[in-house]
Amino acid sequence: MIYKNAVKTMFLAAFLFAADVSAQEQKARGIFYTDCLPSYGAVTTIETDTHLRITVFKPALVTDEAYRTKEQVFEGEAATMEVGLCPAEQEVCRAVEGVLTVYKADGAEIEAAIEYFDGTETQGDAESVQGPVTHFKVSRDKDRPVPECNR
Repeated sequence: MIYKNAVKTMFLAAFLFAADVSAQEQKARGIFYTDCLPSYGAVTTIETDTHLRITVFKPALVTDEAYRTKEQVFEGEAATMEVGLCPAEQEVCRAVEGVLTVYKADGAEIEAAIEYFDGTETQGDAESVQGPVTHFKVSRDKDRPVPECNR
């Protein structure tokens, strides 16, 4: 009897905690393109349909690589991207912290996940805070020409 109640309690706790975690995750689609920034030269810009604009300070992303905003880099490292949370019009974006993990990047498509910190974070384990996570698959914007950047 005690065993059955313990199992029910563990199942209920797992279900309730799983609901919180899944509420923090999204799936998205979108586009990416090469752009130019004066201080970096060619960069990769990703725009998701969940209103994230991610600018990685590299002309091409690398599979199994992680990119970080300045608040998330390790000591001695430089920021490798900026993340903006944008309104639907994508005009004025609010900068947020983030970590981007790339699963696939082949020039035509990028599959990745970004964890960002916008004030809606939840407490993870005793030592971590978890932000919303967006898993996305974006395709190259074929209508946008690749610019020639001076740098």
